[in-house]
Amino acid sequence: MNKFWMKRQQWKYPLILFLIFISVIGLSLPKGALYGSTTDWYSQHAALAETIRTACLEQKTLLPKYLDLGGGSNGFLFSYYGYLRPDIVLGCLFPQVPMQYFVMGYMLIGYFVSVLLFYRLLLAEKMPNFQAFLGSALFLLSTCFFQTHRQVMFINYMPFLIAAFLLIKKKKYCWIPLLLSLIYCNSFYYAIAVLASIGWYWYREEGIAFFKHYIKSTLLSIGMTAALLIPTGLVILEHKRSGTGPEGIFAFHWDFASLLYSPYGMGLTAICLYTLFLGLSSKRYRVDSLFYLFLTGSGLAAYVLNGFLYARSKILIPFVPLFLLHCVRIFRELQTKKLTWRFWPFLPLLGVLACYRKSELFLVLIADCLIIFFVLLVNKYFPQRNIALLILLILPACAFLKTADTEKYVSLAQVEDIGVETSFHRNTGLAQVYAKESSPISVKTSKFSLALQNDLYRFDSIYEPLSTGNRDASSNRKKSTMYSSITDESYRQVYYDLLMTPIQINNRIALLAADNPFLLYFMGVRYLETSSEHIPDGYRILKREGNRVIAENENVLPLA
Repeated sequence: MNKFWMKRQQWKYPLILFLIFISVIGLSLPKGALYGSTTDWYSQHAALAETIRTACLEQKTLLPKYLDLGGGSNGFLFSYYGYLRPDIVLGCLFPQVPMQYFVMGYMLIGYFVSVLLFYRLLLAEKMPNFQAFLGSALFLLSTCFFQTHRQVMFINYMPFLIAAFLLIKKKKYCWIPLLLSLIYCNSFYYAIAVLASIGWYWYREEGIAFFKHYIKSTLLSIGMTAALLIPTGLVILEHKRSGTGPEGIFAFHWDFASLLYSPYGMGLTAICLYTLFLGLSSKRYRVDSLFYLFLTGSGLAAYVLNGFLYARSKILIPFVPLFLLHCVRIFRELQTKKLTWRFWPFLPLLGVLACYRKSELFLVLIADCLIIFFVLLVNKYFPQRNIALLILLILPACAFLKTADTEKYVSLAQVEDIGVETSFHRNTGLAQVYAKESSPISVKTSKFSLALQNDLYRFDSIYEPLSTGNRDASSNRKKSTMYSSITDESYRQVYYDLLMTPIQINNRIALLAADNPFLLYFMGVRYLETSSEHIPDGYRILKREGNRVIAENENVLPLA
C-alpha cells in the first residue's frame, strides 16, 4: 500500500502539468485551426520543411547542396530552417504525410517533454515535489513558448538543453556531445547562447574543474556536426547583414524587457525579478543574481551571444531554465527559513515599474507586483502556507493566453488550399505531381501534368505569394521566390532595385512573386498560379478550378 501511495504521489504533479499543458494549448487554439501561425510558421518554417524534404529525397542526401528557390540557391542558405532536424529526417521516411503535421507534432511533443525534463531536473536538485511542480508550471507558462507555433528554432532545442543540464547534475558526461549536436541540428543560431548557459551551469556545479570536460564535449559536438556547421558558417559570412549600432550595444536596460512577458525574450514574470533582487542578500546566491541581472539588462551580453550581429533579447531564451532554477532555489531557501521574505526588493521593482509608465504593460506589471506582495504577506505571517505560491501562476497563465490570442492561426481551410502538393516517384527519380482530394486544383489531364514537369522553366504563384513563396520547389518546379533570414544581397538588389518589384510585406528579405512582367519574363516563369481576374499580360489559362487558375506564357525563354 505504501509503495502504491508513493507511486501515485510520484505521478500526481506530472499529470497536473499535462492537464495545464493541454488546457493552455486548447484555450490558445481557435476552432478549426492548426497549431501554427499564418506568418512565419506557415510561410517559412512549415513550407521550407516541405521543400527541404523534397530536396533530400530528390538529391538522396540529408544535406542538399542546392535548392530551386530564389532562382536557384546554395542549399545552405536554408539550413537555418532544419537541415538534419529530427522531424525533417522522420518526414523523409514518410513522404506522403505533409511536413506541417510533423513540424506541429514535433514542437508540441518537444514542448511538453521539456517541461517534464525540467521537473526532473528540479527533483535532481533536491527540490520538494510541490516546489518542483511550481517551477515547472512557471516554465510551461513562459511566453517564450509562443514560438512553438511561430519561430520554431527559438525553442525547438529546449528538451536537449535541459537533458544536458540533467546529465551535468548527474555527472554523466558521455552523452553531452550528442545532445549538443542535436541542439545544433535543431537551431545552430542558438549554439553560442546554449554553450554559454551550459557552461555557466557546469561552472556553478563544479567550479573551474568543469572546463576540461566542457571543452572536450564542445569540440567533439562541433566535429560531429561539421558537415552542417562549416558550410552554413561560410554562407552566413558571405551574406552577413548589418546589425545593431553601438548605441544599442552598450546600453543597460533598466526595464529588464528581455526578461519580462515578451514572447521575443524570456517571457517570465516579475516573481523572477523579485527573486533575483532577494538573492542579492544571500552570499550563496549573490553571484548568480548579479550574473542574471547583468545578462538581462545589458545590451552587450545580448550582442555577444548573438554572434556580434545585433543586441536582440531573443538570444537569452536558453537561459530560461536557469532563471527559473534560481527562482525555485530561492523558494526552497524561503521554505527552510534560510532566507525570509523581504519588502526591500519592491524598491527596485518600483524603479522597473516606472520604466513602464507609458507602456501597455504598466497595468500588467502592477498586477504582477500586487500578487507577489500578497504572497509575501501570506508566507511571512502564515509560514508553511506554500499553497499560496500557486497564486503566482495566475499572471503567467493570463500572459500566455493573452500572447497566444494576438496570433492568427492557420485554418484547416488554408491547409487544404495550398495548391498542388508534390511528392516523388521513386522508380524514376523524377518529380511527379499528385493532387489530394482536398486540393483545389486536380491534376488529371496528361497535358497539364506534363507541363508542370517541364524543368526548363519556373513555376511561381501570385495567388497567395507569402504562403507559397517557399513551397513546392523541386527540380521540376523551380521558383524565383524565397523567404529566408539569409538572402543573397545581389539577387535582392536585382529583384527590388533593378526590376522594381513591389515590396509586398514589411521587409525586403521576402522575395515574393508579383505581377511584374520584367521579373516574370527574365526569370523564366512560364507557369503562374493566379486568380481568374488577375492574369498578367502574355499569359493564357492552362487550367482552371473555381477562382484559381494556372496560366502559361509560351514566349518565356527557357533557363540557361
